[in-house]
Amino acid sequence: MEFRSVIIIGAGGHGKVVADIAQLSGLKVVGFADDVVTGEPLPDLPVLYRIADIPDGSTIILGIGDNQARRRIAESLAPRVLFATIIHHTCTVSKYATIGEGSVLMPGAVVKAVTTIGNHVILNTNCAIGHDCVIGNYVHVGPGANVSGNVQIGDGVLIGVGSCIIPGVRIGAGSIIGAGSVVVHDVPDGVTAYGVPATVKCVSS
Repeated sequence: MEFRSVIIIGAGGHGKVVADIAQLSGLKVVGFADDVVTGEPLPDLPVLYRIADIPDGSTIILGIGDNQARRRIAESLAPRVLFATIIHHTCTVSKYATIGEGSVLMPGAVVKAVTTIGNHVILNTNCAIGHDCVIGNYVHVGPGANVSGNVQIGDGVLIGVGSCIIPGVRIGAGSIIGAGSVVVHDVPDGVTAYGVPATVKCVSS
């Protein structure tokens, strides 16, 4: 489906970056929706709505970096809005890859062949997703992270900045991988793991 104008949910730092990417992708961003604005919005893009007041049928992009909050807001708004998928023009995405609804691919992201990216996923700047991967819904892959081939990442996972996931690893739903980690073994659901090699340190809240 082709979109022409969008509303960005979240006027914070991540939302501002998403708004910029949307504009560079040729979309008209009409403004933001947010319930709590703690900083200065972009000068030409006002905060137009509280989230609950977004008009039915609007096309939106979720500019929320936190996975749990992004999921909560998406589920509260579906199905009365449309979710746009945004891919920055510097991304490299295989024609054999699948990108889910509402996902945002930031500058330099790479998605290789026969990989499936779920709904409302953030692939942050210069991250790389290898071949034959399955990335769940509401995942955030941080800047510069490298996910090798045949990796499975469950819903709601956060992959920290500059992390490396070796081939064939499974990361369970809701887990957090700390920045700069090297994941060489499967990680269970709902834990925090970090280090080189990454080890489970605690249960995620």
